[in-house]
Amino acid sequence: MRVQHGVVYFQNEALETQTVSAEDYAFINNMTITAFYTYENEGFDNAAARSKILDSTIAMWFGGASKGISGGTRLFLGGNTAEPNLVCWSDLNNPLYFPENNYFYVGNASQPVTAFGKQADMLVILKKNETYFTQYAQNSEISAEDISNQSVIDYMSSSVYFPLIQINSSIGCDCPNTVQLCRNRLVWTNSDGRVYTLVSNSQYNERNIFEIGEMVHNKLKNIGDIKTANSCDRDGYYVLQLGEDMLLMDYNSYGYQYVSSYSKTEDANIRIPWYVFNFPNIGDERQMTIFTVMTDLKILSTRPSGLLIADISEAFTQDEMLIAYPETSNEDFTLRYYPIHSEMQTKLFEFGAQGYYKNVGSVSLAVSNNGGIPIKVDFVTDAGTEEQEIFLDGDENEPYSPEYIRSVSLSPCIRSVLRFGVRLSCDGPLAVDGITLNYRVLGGAR
Repeated sequence: MRVQHGVVYFQNEALETQTVSAEDYAFINNMTITAFYTYENEGFDNAAARSKILDSTIAMWFGGASKGISGGTRLFLGGNTAEPNLVCWSDLNNPLYFPENNYFYVGNASQPVTAFGKQADMLVILKKNETYFTQYAQNSEISAEDISNQSVIDYMSSSVYFPLIQINSSIGCDCPNTVQLCRNRLVWTNSDGRVYTLVSNSQYNERNIFEIGEMVHNKLKNIGDIKTANSCDRDGYYVLQLGEDMLLMDYNSYGYQYVSSYSKTEDANIRIPWYVFNFPNIGDERQMTIFTVMTDLKILSTRPSGLLIADISEAFTQDEMLIAYPETSNEDFTLRYYPIHSEMQTKLFEFGAQGYYKNVGSVSLAVSNNGGIPIKVDFVTDAGTEEQEIFLDGDENEPYSPEYIRSVSLSPCIRSVLRFGVRLSCDGPLAVDGITLNYRVLGGAR
């Protein structure tokens, strides 16, 4: 083999001529030779150039007119430890080459880029208190003269550009693992305990990001280090998991879908259902714990690397009580069953007569038949708590069957209270269809 004029020839070394027969043409230009080349130039810091790429901590594929939200033609990088507001992107379908002009700086360097998200035709770039976006745009102003006089050196990188536009200057995200696309809108959680959704990319409209987690704000604010939270999109729910707590938001609800149409965000938030679960920490921190979510044969896995929800075999009939442990480091699981505690509580009602005393004569409950598991009923008032217990005899019925919901009437000894609420709990499944309160407002005000 010898190389001449950039063409690789394979021929018999005994031949004295360079003649290549027709049958030898199959061996010409069929080899790719890759050689390592170190770029050395005075004033050029090669290590600094590499660090712009290698020190990035977040990445996302984006771009291309036909890729949509499911892919992309260029790899975007951000979260650089040395230049925290730097975002750069690769060459077309080539994450190993980053043209030197493919970058921009997002806002000032005091706030790093923390997360990426894709919504519609946008790449949304999030910082702690700022939100930006960019879009794929083609540059049609490049001419043949630009290339001939070398004002445009790299046509592939110059033919496409990504303009940077700020959406919001006061709302952002510093919890990168909480960003999810839910019903074609991005949802994320911030470390201040607030959950947001992006409804518009207009930089001229201050109503482009809405809070949707007012109902659980106090819970999230005191739950711990939210920056370590994980999330996923599952079966119509935005799932947020942190330690022993898991919160689910129904993003098919009316309040979430039409949050931007409400004049006051609190009116929308009371129509966005949130469900809060607490799982006890069983075992040491190195163990991975798997929990069932409700009773639909889904399991939720919490692990340091993220959040995973998957289906499990229908062979597990006691799925509402399933918790599994790995016996060894290779995640071989031993299944053990523990009762999962169910609980719900109403708010404390003032019955539209704040400051007046009330008597509560009776409470009617429509609850699920859980096969005889005791259901604890707490009547919570400003004067204390009264406890009762109910049993529903008979076999547990299938959900949505006519016999599933039973009506129970209780007579609490509640006299002269200002506020009244009901808390139900049991060590097993619990469903509440309705609560009816019979009360009387007394004449004297406190």
